[in-house]
Amino acid sequence: MMNCRHDMIYDSHWLTNAYARFGVPYFYYDLVVMAMALYLRTEPLKDRRISSNWHNLIPALKLFWVKRKLMFLHHFALPLMFYPSLLYFRNGLGDFVVGAFYVFELPVPYIQTRHILAKLDCKASPVYISNGLVMLGAMLIGRI
Repeated sequence: MMNCRHDMIYDSHWLTNAYARFGVPYFYYDLVVMAMALYLRTEPLKDRRISSNWHNLIPALKLFWVKRKLMFLHHFALPLMFYPSLLYFRNGLGDFVVGAFYVFELPVPYIQTRHILAKLDCKASPVYISNGLVMLGAMLIGRI
């Protein structure tokens, strides 16, 4: 966004499109990982020995669709809509606005780290507390 401070519409930065190209595969990777994790948690123990096999991907995705429709749609449909919009339909205009949407995602790694640390029962640790403070700062910068 700092490279687009002179003209919000016509200024551009190469990272805008590069991040979109990185983000789309990540969305689908995240979808597969979340589906397989849900599948591993809900399937009987006897099926777990083969759960990481690719043959279980379709049943895992079906289960994820049934249990978490909104998250499935977010990770499947959003890239289908926004990737062409970001790279082709906007004709290189509005990198500042796209960057503003990217900044909205700034706190996400800290939110996920907080969740992982809570699962590991580390709520009293200095790492958890410092991560929470950084998350709060990222929330103030990125979302408010």
